[in-house]
Amino acid sequence: MLFVRKSGIYTVTEAPEKVFAGPGLWYCGLADRDELAKVLFTVIYRDPATSYVYIKRCRIAGYIMNRDYFFAPDGMEVLHIDTRKNFIFTVRYMKKPRVKTVEKTFKAQSYEEKGLKALGVRLETREAESVEVEPQKPKGEV
Repeated sequence: MLFVRKSGIYTVTEAPEKVFAGPGLWYCGLADRDELAKVLFTVIYRDPATSYVYIKRCRIAGYIMNRDYFFAPDGMEVLHIDTRKNFIFTVRYMKKPRVKTVEKTFKAQSYEEKGLKALGVRLETREAESVEVEPQKPKGEV
């Protein structure tokens, strides 16, 4: 089983009879190596020192059982993790004098897939307040 927590930590374990995942669980799925390699994870995270927002799209190709791994570099604050290939998200920036644009919308599919250990792509050189992700549409709805 693959467990991805709110903090950006993921762990692969044997399928337990029962497990307490806690309120911080973002994703849970079977960790078959072939199937897991097909899942594209999109991670949106923020650097607490600068408040810049980054995006990284990657796949989990290999792992060691019962070991914690991080999607984002150490010390980063994970804002969102998604498994959809295409979605839209909005970054709200901190208000500053003489700056009119306080939010900007991005498409996740505009960013290339990287390796799991690679750093993300900085979206803008502006301090971000929050990130809002478009909700997933129910099947059959366009």
